[in-house]
Amino acid sequence: MKNKTKGESPEEMITPKDIRKVKEAVREIIPAHRQVKGRPREYSDRTIVLLYVIFILFRCSSIVEMYKMIEGKKRVLKVIGELPSRQTLSYRLRRLDIEAISRRIIESIKGGTYIIDSTPIKDITNQGIKKCKNLKFGKNRDGFFWGKKVHFIITQEGIPVKFKLTQANEDDARVGKEMLDNLNGLIIADRGYFKWSFLSQFTKEGDLRAIVRPKSRKKDSSFKEKHSQTYSKRWKIERLFQKMKEVFRVEIPRKGGRDDLLSRVTALFLTVVTLAFSKFVLNYPILDYLNCC
Repeated sequence: MKNKTKGESPEEMITPKDIRKVKEAVREIIPAHRQVKGRPREYSDRTIVLLYVIFILFRCSSIVEMYKMIEGKKRVLKVIGELPSRQTLSYRLRRLDIEAISRRIIESIKGGTYIIDSTPIKDITNQGIKKCKNLKFGKNRDGFFWGKKVHFIITQEGIPVKFKLTQANEDDARVGKEMLDNLNGLIIADRGYFKWSFLSQFTKEGDLRAIVRPKSRKKDSSFKEKHSQTYSKRWKIERLFQKMKEVFRVEIPRKGGRDDLLSRVTALFLTVVTLAFSKFVLNYPILDYLNCC
């Protein structure tokens, strides 16, 4: 990987070697597709994910822009291979089996400690409520917002393993309960998860334990004495959310075509997984300034 130079754009900083490492990480993360019925697919899920990771890394505003950039870089195109149509790329991303991908990531990394949290994805388009009927009002520590909410589970190293996009007014504890499948070890969570619906999933006999910050100030003081070192690992998920908005610009719709927030968040999830996997598993960090860990 080239050293970062002031003024360089992402496509100037990323080399064909970086793309090969991205491709290698994607191959480890994405299960091989097994065709059960229907017409055989011309492009694998791995190719679709690779292209969306490149789309995010190069900070493209549209698929057209990305394709023009790739086609102008013959060495990069050689690593990627034949490009699907833009329609095929969009269609296939929306139909990826994210649960299967999450299971494969969990099996690959065998993490022992996880962090769960959510962050608002605010509507910043100023289109008005009438044009955004699929959004809701939500509330966080900064007050009310109009948009949706994304929930993430990451390892203590910073590798995302699960995500879920919900309405802005969904309860964190209820959604968190639904995301605990296939996890073993320790879950770290903030006050928003200190509810029976979430805490009831953890028993002394179970394979899953939790450190959840209590809402009571009286209990909070003893909690800090006992768990402050472990609980402090939450900074990694907070930094991830910061990077999502400042670097990956998840709240900014793409130009042209069908803008789909779920597609944006899915592409972002796959990109951050790939970057983290490349760093921690393949020992090859890509673009340090994008590094969330």
